[in-house]
Amino acid sequence: MKTRALLAGIAVLTLVTGAAAKEQFLYNCNGTSIEMLGEDGYWFFTRDKKGRLKKLPTRLFRETIKEGKDVLYFHGRKCRSLGPL
Repeated sequence: MKTRALLAGIAVLTLVTGAAAKEQFLYNCNGTSIEMLGEDGYWFFTRDKKGRLKKLPTRLFRETIKEGKDVLYFHGRKCRSLGPL
């Protein structure tokens, strides 16, 4: 009985945290893969050699709108969008 409750709790937490980040995009920024996640604000991540996410400071990024499209810059260089995750 306790196992079922624990598994149900884990399933609910997984659904809640997965639904929190509604926008998920992948960018190539000067050879670095960047994952952008967010809803009210944005968080930026890259992956280490073992595939674990590493959070990057938002101060390294700048987002502008040019010709109706969002453009992301990382260390002052334009990033190429690879689409949603």
